[in-house]
Amino acid sequence: MSKLEQICKFYDISVEVGKGIIGKFPPFAGYNHSKVVNEAIEVYGINNEVKIKESIMKFPRFAGYNHSKVVNEAIEVYGINNEVKIKESILKFPPFAGLNHSKVVNEAIEVYGINNEVKIKESILKFPPFAGLNHSRVINEAAEVYGINNEGKIKEAILKFPSFAGLNHSRVINEATEVYGINNEVKIKESILKFSRFVALNHARVINEATEVYGANNEVKIKEAILKFPQFASLNHARIIKQKTKIGGLIGFSNQQTIDTLLENPVYTSYSYKRDLARIDVARILINEGVSLNEEFKDWFVKTHIASPYSPGTFHRISHGGGEPKLLTLARKKFADQIKTYSL
Repeated sequence: MSKLEQICKFYDISVEVGKGIIGKFPPFAGYNHSKVVNEAIEVYGINNEVKIKESIMKFPRFAGYNHSKVVNEAIEVYGINNEVKIKESILKFPPFAGLNHSKVVNEAIEVYGINNEVKIKESILKFPPFAGLNHSRVINEAAEVYGINNEGKIKEAILKFPSFAGLNHSRVINEATEVYGINNEVKIKESILKFSRFVALNHARVINEATEVYGANNEVKIKEAILKFPQFASLNHARIIKQKTKIGGLIGFSNQQTIDTLLENPVYTSYSYKRDLARIDVARILINEGVSLNEEFKDWFVKTHIASPYSPGTFHRISHGGGEPKLLTLARKKFADQIKTYSL
C-alpha cells in the first residue's frame, strides 16, 4: 500500500482528497499520522480524536504542530484558567493553533483600545475566527454600512457579539430590509447597533413564529415592536404570552388587551415573572385602598412600567415585607383622591 493510500485509509478520505491536501501542503505526506494524532490526543483528549482528525483535514498544517507548546503559549496570553476554552477554540478553528496570540491581541488592542483587552480575549475565545481578522478593515467596512459616526457603537457591538465582526453587513441589511421594508433601513441599522445579535437572526422565520403567537393580523405591529425593542426578535413568544396573559388577567386585561399592550410596549416582554408579580402586589394594595380598577388605572399602570415595584434597595416583593416601592408611591400620589385608607 502506497503512502498516499495509507493516509487516505487512516483519515477515511478519498485518494483525490488526499492528493489535494498533499498538493497544498507537501510535508503532510511525510508525517507518521498515527503518531501525529496520538500526540494531539495527549493534549486535547481521547474524546476529541474525531475533531483532531477533522482539524487536520481542514487545516493540514495542524498535523505539524507541537500542540503542548501551542497550548502553553496561548495560556500565557489568555490565562491558565482558560486552558479548556483554548483547546476548544483550536478544535473549532484549527488555524488558531498557528497564530502568534500576543501579536493578535496587541493588534486588536490598537483598534478596540487597551481598556478592552479583557473583552478582546473573551471575544477570541467565544469566536476563534476573531483572532484571524484584520480588525481595522472590519471596522472600516462596517462603518461604510452603519456610518462613520457609529464607529464607537460598531466596536461595542463586536465585543458584545464577536461573530458580528465576521459578517457581510451590506448583505445583512439587505436581507433585513426584505422583511421590515426599505423604509425602515435606518431603524434596522439602529436595531443592530443596540442589540448586535440581531444580525444573526433569520428575520423571516422570526416574524412567522411571532405571528403564530400574536396573530397574522398583527404582523405590522410585530415588525414595529421588533424595531422599537430589538431584543423582542429573539424571545420565546409562546412562553412570554402564556406568562403575560396570566398576569394581565389579574388586573382585568383580556388576552387581546394584553397582546395589544405587549406590541405597543415590547420592552414589557423582557420583564421577569417575578417583576410582574411584584407589580401585581402593588396593584392589589391599591385596590384594597379603594383605587378603582378602571381603564384610567390600567392605562397609567401600563405606562408607569419603569418605576420599581420592589421594596427600596432590594429585589423583594412588598408582599414579602420591606419599604414602600417607588411604583406604589407614584400610584398613591396619582390616585390620592380615591384612596380611603392606607393598608401599609
